[in-house]
Amino acid sequence: MESHSTSNLAVDLGTVEYSYCHSIQRNLVSLRKEGGRVGNTILFCDHDPPVYTIGRKAERSNYSGVDVIEVERGRRRDVPLQRPDSGLLRLQRYA
Repeated sequence: MESHSTSNLAVDLGTVEYSYCHSIQRNLVSLRKEGGRVGNTILFCDHDPPVYTIGRKAERSNYSGVDVIEVERGRRRDVPLQRPDSGLLRLQRYA
């Protein structure tokens, strides 16, 4: 019988670099896809230094003078600024 985690976890990372938090998110997604090795998880954090996150179709050269990180964004075309106190909360469920 396959075991699935049903617990919910909230983690406060404080102020961290975006790339650090992004790597944690990717690891959690991998564990989730590997038969539910982790339950529902929400990460709370601020990103410092500020960075722009862009999708695969965006042109990195359009953002000179600022830190830019390419992320998996699907079909969205907006370019959010990730910074301390941005007041942005995104919840996504991974199955």
